Amino acid sequence: MADDLSTPVHVVDVFSQGRYTGNQLAVVRDAHRLSADEMGCIAREMDYSETAFVTDESPADGGYGVRLFTPEAEVPFAGHAVLGTASVIRDAIADGDPDEITLSLSEGSVTVTADTDGDEPIFGSKTAPRHSSKRSTPKSPPTWWTWLPETWPATCPVRSSRPDYPS
Repeated sequence: MADDLSTPVHVVDVFSQGRYTGNQLAVVRDAHRLSADEMGCIAREMDYSETAFVTDESPADGGYGVRLFTPEAEVPFAGHAVLGTASVIRDAIADGDPDEITLSLSEGSVTVTADTDGDEPIFGSKTAPRHSSKRSTPKSPPTWWTWLPETWPATCPVRSSRPDYPS
């Protein structure tokens, strides 16, 4: 594992009306120094349905680098993980309060839009995942992606907790 174990971990409640409800998500920052095996170990330790790892805290190639893991394996896309990660990036990483956050995932990019409802931002996915142009031979999208339209509304309140503890 990485020598410095002070990696910040945010615990986020997605699809919730308050803290400690909804779908929990761990978002690990400063993850560029972690190997895929280390990310898998952290995801198993967190034991949430998904754990997100922010690998680029500055937008590169149009988006923030993010890898998504279940306790069993890395996954190309997960809806609530995308929304919760965008919330953490907007609140704790990005300069200002941008209305859009683009995540660069393993299979392409997805843009998430923030709309403020009172004091709490509400996030919704704006665009379906797009295959990355970085691939020399694009893979076909997984079967479960084929029903997604070009854009779709997926709004939900996201309640973000501050880092609970270092990983």
